[in-house]
Amino acid sequence: MQQLGSGRDGAAEHAGRRPGVGRTCLQSAEVAGDEVAALHVRLQLQVGSLPRNLQHRPAPTSIAVQTRLGSLRPLSGKLRAAVAAWISLLCRRPHFRKRSQWKVGDGAKIEVTGNFLASTSSGDPYLFLWKKIWNARVPGRVKFCVWRAVKNILPIREHLSHKGYTSPGNYLLCQEVCETNTHVFRHCLVAKEALRIAAMPLQSSMPCHFKDWMLTQGKHFDNGNWERLIMLVWALWKNRNKKLWNDTTQTTQAIVVGSLTWYQKFLQVQQMQIQSQSAKPSKYWTPPPTQKLKINVDRAFLPSKHIGGIGGFIRRDDGSFVAGFSQSFQYVSSPKQVKLLAIRTGIDLLLQLRLGNIYVESDCQLAIQEVGANDFELNENTNLLADIHHGSKLVKDLSFLFAPRTANIVAHRLISCFWL
Repeated sequence: MQQLGSGRDGAAEHAGRRPGVGRTCLQSAEVAGDEVAALHVRLQLQVGSLPRNLQHRPAPTSIAVQTRLGSLRPLSGKLRAAVAAWISLLCRRPHFRKRSQWKVGDGAKIEVTGNFLASTSSGDPYLFLWKKIWNARVPGRVKFCVWRAVKNILPIREHLSHKGYTSPGNYLLCQEVCETNTHVFRHCLVAKEALRIAAMPLQSSMPCHFKDWMLTQGKHFDNGNWERLIMLVWALWKNRNKKLWNDTTQTTQAIVVGSLTWYQKFLQVQQMQIQSQSAKPSKYWTPPPTQKLKINVDRAFLPSKHIGGIGGFIRRDDGSFVAGFSQSFQYVSSPKQVKLLAIRTGIDLLLQLRLGNIYVESDCQLAIQEVGANDFELNENTNLLADIHHGSKLVKDLSFLFAPRTANIVAHRLISCFWL
C-alpha cells in the first residue's frame, strides 16, 4: 500500500496542482517486501514551487531507499514520481547539483541513479567527464571509442536487440546472458582481472551505470592513471571485437601489457614531437643572450659567370650594429663554397676586431653541418674547412648556428646592395 501526501500539499499533488512556496511537505509510504512486512519512508523537504514543465521531465531510472542496514528497497509508481519531483526541486539549488544521495532522516538515504541529473536545469553534470576524455594524451581513436562507450552508443548487443537484432544477446567472453555496456567494461571477469593487473586505484562507488562510474574515477584519478584507464577500456572493447569477428581472444595479461605499452610509446613520440617543435629555429632574427654577439652571414652566386658575393654583419643583444662586411669572389664553383667563404671571412673579421663570445649564424644547414664535423679530409672544400676550424679556435667562445632564410634577411639585402 502506498500513501502519498499529507495535508493540503498532499491533496494538491493528488489533484495535479503545485504545492505552495516554502511549505513543508511530508511524504510517507509503505512498500511490501519479503523480509520486512512494511518499510516506512518519511521525506521532509523544504521545497518551493514545482517547475511548470515538471511533467515533461524524465523520471530517474531507479530510486531506492537505503536503510541503516544497507538494504535497498526499490520504489515505483506514484511514490517514485513524487520523490522525483522533490529531488528535481533540490537539483535546482547550487549546493545540490552534483549530489546523488539525500539523507531522509533516521539514518536513511535516497539514492538517485540514471539520466535524471542530466535532465535538470543545472546544466550538464558530465561536462567534467567529457573534458577529461578529450583532453587525455591518448590516440584519437581511443578517445572516440571511450567517448562512445561512456555515451552508451557502442554496438552492444543490448542496443542491437532494440533494432531488430535476433541473434543471441549473451556476452561472448563469459556466460552473461545479456551483453550490456556496464558488464563489458566493469563486471565481466576479464575487465575485473585487467583492472587488477594494471593496479588501478579505483574508487569504490554505489552500483551505477558505466557513465557515472567513469565520472567518479575521473574526479579522483590523476592524468596518468586516467589515461591508463582509458587505454584499458579501449583494449577491452578491441578484445571483444576480436572474439566477435575472428573468434580469437587475448589473455588478460596480454591485454594489459599491449595497451599500456602502446600508451608509453605514444607518449614518447609525443614528447619527441614537442622537443622537435621547440628546437625549430625562429622565423625571425633573434638576439643573442646578454653579453653575447651574433654575426649573420649570407652569399649570392651567379653560376653562369662563376661569380659569388658574400656579406655579413655583427649585432649586440639589443640589436645594435657593431660591424659588417661585403666582398665578391671570382672563379667559385658552387653556392656552398661561397657560403663557406662567407663564414671564413666573418671569422677573419672577428679576429681583426678581437671579438669573442659570439654566434655565427647562417641559413645554409649543409655548410653548418660540414663546419661542425671533425672529419673533412675527403670534402671537396677541405682547405676552406681547415681555415674555418683554425680560425674558430682563435676566437673565444665561438658557436655555429643555423637560421632559416627569413631570419637572415639583413645579410641577404646587404649582398643585394653590393651587386647593385
